Amino acid sequence: MATSKRIAVSRDWLTLFNVGTIRDLTDGQLLERFSTSVGEPAELAFAAIVERHGPMVLRVCRAELSDTHDALDAFQAVFLVLVKKARTLWVQDSLGPWLHQVACRTARASRAKSLSRRKHEARAAVSEVDAPAPPHPDLHRVIHEEIDRLPERYRAAVVLCDLEGRTHEQAARHLGWPIGTVKSRQSRARERLKERLGRRGLEPGMIAGLAGRLDVADMPRTLIDTTSRIAAGAVSAKSLVPPSSAILAREVLRSMFIIRFAKLAATATISASVVSGLGLAALPTKGMATAQDAPAVKPDEVLTMKVGVGRPARSIAERGSLEAVKREDVVNQVEGTTTILSIKPEGTQVKQGDLVCELDSATIRDWLINQQIATKQAEQKLEAAEVASRVAHLALQEYEEGSLKHELAELGNTIDLATLRRENAGVRRGRSLLARNRVDEFLKAKGRDASPADLVAQVELGDRIDAAGEILACETKTIELAESRRNVLMTLTGPRMIDGLKAVIRREEAAILAAKARVKLEESKEKKLEKQIEACKIYAPADGVVIYANDQNIVRNVGKLAIAENETVRERQKLFSVVNLGGPMRVVARIPESWVDWLYPGQKARVKVDALPEQTFEGVVKSVQGFPDPTSAANPNKVYPTLIELTTTDLQLRPGMTAQVEIQTEDLLSVPTKATYRVDGKPYVARKKADGTYEALRLNAKYGIPGEWFVVAGKTDEDPAAGAETLRAGDEIAADPTPLIKDGQLRKPPE
Repeated sequence: MATSKRIAVSRDWLTLFNVGTIRDLTDGQLLERFSTSVGEPAELAFAAIVERHGPMVLRVCRAELSDTHDALDAFQAVFLVLVKKARTLWVQDSLGPWLHQVACRTARASRAKSLSRRKHEARAAVSEVDAPAPPHPDLHRVIHEEIDRLPERYRAAVVLCDLEGRTHEQAARHLGWPIGTVKSRQSRARERLKERLGRRGLEPGMIAGLAGRLDVADMPRTLIDTTSRIAAGAVSAKSLVPPSSAILAREVLRSMFIIRFAKLAATATISASVVSGLGLAALPTKGMATAQDAPAVKPDEVLTMKVGVGRPARSIAERGSLEAVKREDVVNQVEGTTTILSIKPEGTQVKQGDLVCELDSATIRDWLINQQIATKQAEQKLEAAEVASRVAHLALQEYEEGSLKHELAELGNTIDLATLRRENAGVRRGRSLLARNRVDEFLKAKGRDASPADLVAQVELGDRIDAAGEILACETKTIELAESRRNVLMTLTGPRMIDGLKAVIRREEAAILAAKARVKLEESKEKKLEKQIEACKIYAPADGVVIYANDQNIVRNVGKLAIAENETVRERQKLFSVVNLGGPMRVVARIPESWVDWLYPGQKARVKVDALPEQTFEGVVKSVQGFPDPTSAANPNKVYPTLIELTTTDLQLRPGMTAQVEIQTEDLLSVPTKATYRVDGKPYVARKKADGTYEALRLNAKYGIPGEWFVVAGKTDEDPAAGAETLRAGDEIAADPTPLIKDGQLRKPPE
């Protein structure tokens, strides 16, 4: 029990600490933490967003919707839209203006559904007629409608200061504006609101109480917790989202997509209509208008607006360090670690090819001797494998062309001789039989008994017959044995011996391949060690001055130089640079994240070097790194390395000197997204010319926020430094170029 209590108390303290930390983060950081985290950290981050902007969103929903349940559903739907857009939404300053816009759109969608539902419910009782509009619309709803119509630069000040109750200092910090700018834009926004509300017939007394009516109301804590849990559940799919809020959020997201792709859909519809009209042009079209009946859009009928300055020119001042543009960095190519035997003093003027640094190669030379021995041993094994392979080939040739043929020939001779002897024995036996038969016939013819001489003759003939028969049987057996042995030799013994010798040959050939690979490996190791020994002598890659690669932070912390004689260096470690001091110089400045979007290559800058305080150098921004400096990863205030090249230089400048950089940014024009259209992925606007017609101008789009683009005045997107005019403050552009695109007066975007 005591352990569980300690765990609960620890969890409560951790939650309290996280909440205190989260409240200090910006909206962009909170949204990033919600998108990249899970569980309690994500819920806490989203709860901070709801707590920060929820009262304003709830007031907008209540102003538009009279029913409390509808207002709460719309409130939760707004933050569900934020959940769906969290990973793609780009937030630079505050979510307040964007949430106000989404809240107005969501509340209007809910109000339209409610009116439609009531209309269907009452259709059975009364005839279908248009409901009369109230003589005096609700002030809060009208106020939020007019705030939503304000330009972004004015709406942001009103939302943060009037609707969310922030001070001018807090709003300036969120928006990155000076306090005076926030106050002036808030005042102008209020004047515009009073003027527009007056045109809508509201009494002056109601307009005078505008500021008081926009105070931020307290919001129940239970609503914040419930909305945060619903948001976390919508991501992890572990909690139930209210159906009414989910349906309303989907409708708002769908409307956002429809607005985004309306131009492409309209173009496709027009193209299809033209193709269909070609086939039906000759047919009678009763009650149906043809393509020729559609009137062309007149320039005077297009709603226009004037381009204003969304962000005025600012001066960005940051510190950086000098480095030479023409420099050759030299790194250690020796593997592992080694020791510096000698190195030229820092600041020495060297020529290309001069020996600058020599590393200790004694250990590598010992390795090389051992490696040479290993290479020789591998070569000997290769020679032995080649000899064995030749012996195996000769053994196969000897058996196939010698032993096998000789044995087959001997067996053939044996069969031939036995066959001949068998034939001779057969002839002799036949003659002896014939002679005995004749003797018997002679004695029968004489009619007398055989004499002793005749009996001797008969016995001799019988012996000859028996001897010939024995020889005949013996030779037949010899032939059968020889033929059987020859068949075994040709079908079994011979192929077995040949296959065995061929297997030996293949084994020896494989041994040769392995020995060759081993020799190649050992030779490559030997060559690598030779290159390592060569790499121990480092030569100047160009003419210039030697500058050691000593990290000043390490020097201060450790108290010694990393690059010096008898110091150990590792592989790929930067040793020194050969710098051309007579060439151009540049400053590496680390620009805070809040100013990165104001910079682009080609901007002019002024540089003052601490060592030369009386001189000012001109420079130009060459590049802005697209990702933050890795050394600032642990710091929430990220910085982006930016290179400013000096157009004027001095021989007294040295790499490493500290400099102050001042970059003057141009005015950024504010162009609503609805006034732009895209061709080949590039944004365009329709600018009105002096004769009343329109021309398509490509924008130098720097970056955008929901519903608005910030562009550089008078610069092209291809070359910002070229100065070719595209758009200026005060130019009149079409508020919606869609009719001009449909009419063919502007280039149509691709379908």
